[in-house]
Amino acid sequence: MNNNEKTREQLLAELEEAQQQIVELNSVFEVLPDIVFKTDAQGNIEFVSRSVPGLEREQLVGMNTIDLTPPQAREQAIRFLEKLQAGEETYLETEALGPDGQPNWTGSRTYPIIRDNQVVGGLSIISDITIQKQAEAERARLQQEIIKAQQHAIQELSMPVIPIMDRVIVMPLIGSIDSLRARDITRNLLSGISQHRAKVVILDVTGVGIVDTGVINHLNKTIQAARLKGARTIVTGVSDAVAEAIVDLGIDWSEVQTLSDLRTGLMAALASLGLRLEAAG
Repeated sequence: MNNNEKTREQLLAELEEAQQQIVELNSVFEVLPDIVFKTDAQGNIEFVSRSVPGLEREQLVGMNTIDLTPPQAREQAIRFLEKLQAGEETYLETEALGPDGQPNWTGSRTYPIIRDNQVVGGLSIISDITIQKQAEAERARLQQEIIKAQQHAIQELSMPVIPIMDRVIVMPLIGSIDSLRARDITRNLLSGISQHRAKVVILDVTGVGIVDTGVINHLNKTIQAARLKGARTIVTGVSDAVAEAIVDLGIDWSEVQTLSDLRTGLMAALASLGLRLEAAG
C-alpha cells in the first residue's frame, strides 16, 4: 500500500471529526441571535443556520430568498440580488407584522462568495433590529415634541401678553405678520384677556416692520375679537403708514383709540379705568 494512501480507519476518523465540527458549528448557530443563510448566485438557499417562524430548516433549503421577502420589499430584494451577482455587498431592511400584530424589523447584510473571479453565491446574516427601530422611532417622536415645544416657546416670546396691572394687558408685536401668525396673535390675546380678566388691551405695533392690507385686516379682526370678550383695545405705535393703510381700506376704527407711543397708551388705559400716574415727590 502506498504510504500516501490513508487507511480506512484514518478516513473514518477524519469524517467523524468533520461531522463533530459540523455539530459544534450548528450548536453555535443555534444560540446566536442572528440567522445565517448561504445561497447560490440566484438566491436559492443552500444552508440556513436555524429555523425561522413558520418554516423549518429543511423547508428553507431550496427556497429562494426573494420568495421569503415581504411583498412590499421584493422589488428592492431583486435589485439587491442583482448587486450581489455583480459582486457587491448589500444591506436590506424589511418590516413585517409579527404574531402579536406588532411590526418586526430585520436587517439582512449579504456578502458575495467569489471563486475564480466569479460570484458563486452569497452569505447573508439576518438580524432582528426591531428594538433598534423602536428606539429610533421614539427618538424621532421626542425630537418632534422638542421642536414643537421650542416653536411654541418662540411664538409666546414673539407675541407675549404682559399684564401691566389689574385689568390691563399689553401685547407688543414685532416683525412681519402673516395669516398663521395672525391667528396665533388673536388666540394669545383672547387667552390673556380671560386669564387676567382684562378690561383694556394695548396692542403696540411699533415693532411691526411691514404694514400692508393683510396686516391691517388681521389687526382689525383681533380688535373685534377682543371687543367680543368685553375688552377695550388701544393701538399704540401707529405710524403714518399704518394710518394711511387704515384710511385706504375704509376700516372704521372710530371706536379704537390709536396713539403714537406705548407710554401714552398706558396713561390712556389707566385713565379709562379711573386711575392715573403721579410723579414721585
